[in-house]
Amino acid sequence: WIFSIYSFIAFSFSVFSGLLFDKRGSNLPMIIGTIFMSGSYFCLGNCEKYYQFLISIGILNGIGTSFCFTSTVSVISHWFNIRRAFAMSIATIGGSVGGAVFPLILREMYPKIGFGWSMRSIGFIVLGTQFISTLLIRDRLPRKPKVVIAGESDTNDSIDS
Repeated sequence: WIFSIYSFIAFSFSVFSGLLFDKRGSNLPMIIGTIFMSGSYFCLGNCEKYYQFLISIGILNGIGTSFCFTSTVSVISHWFNIRRAFAMSIATIGGSVGGAVFPLILREMYPKIGFGWSMRSIGFIVLGTQFISTLLIRDRLPRKPKVVIAGESDTNDSIDS
């Protein structure tokens, strides 16, 4: 259940994160995704019951993955036209590296500091790496212009002093 819900949320929330990316650029979705992903690992360190694991990994991490993954894939599509597949493979390799490195880190940490602080340490690693990726990601294409409804103004120049 946990990973089925995680996969569903990670892909279905891309509708919302894609809209946010189109309107606000890549930084806001990356910040939201970083908060959700690192927060899910911090919460995971306190989990004791099944539903807590479901909420932490299935829902929180799924939402965070959706926002971060959509932003990184979209930015790559903006920057690369000829070698796009190669660029996307380099960008998504982090998941494979994390899948290989995190179990090794956790194997060493469990006996020394326990489950709770092992998960919190992973949360700090995710927070640090996501912070770096948020700083490095850049938009190339302009954002969508704001739509102004006829008769309305997007400035506050109608307020008399």
